[in-house]
Amino acid sequence: MRRLRAIEGVGDVLPVGSKGMAYEAKEMVNSHGLALEFFPHPKDLLEKSAGPATVTLCSADASLEDELKALGLPLRKIAKIKEKP
Repeated sequence: MRRLRAIEGVGDVLPVGSKGMAYEAKEMVNSHGLALEFFPHPKDLLEKSAGPATVTLCSADASLEDELKALGLPLRKIAKIKEKP
């Protein structure tokens, strides 16, 4: 987690709780007045309960993908952050 937070351009880092990734992602962008465009995933994947020690959600610029992959963590892009319509 420290290595993730140390990457310049990584924004919010949140644990995913019992309400799932989609809920936490929406909470993250709502706090900044933004919106999400979810990438196609099985619905249950994004709504599945998770523990804070198992799943972490972070926001980061797409240009950081290689740097994030270099951390050696399992990564999954779930959505694109965009301006509210």
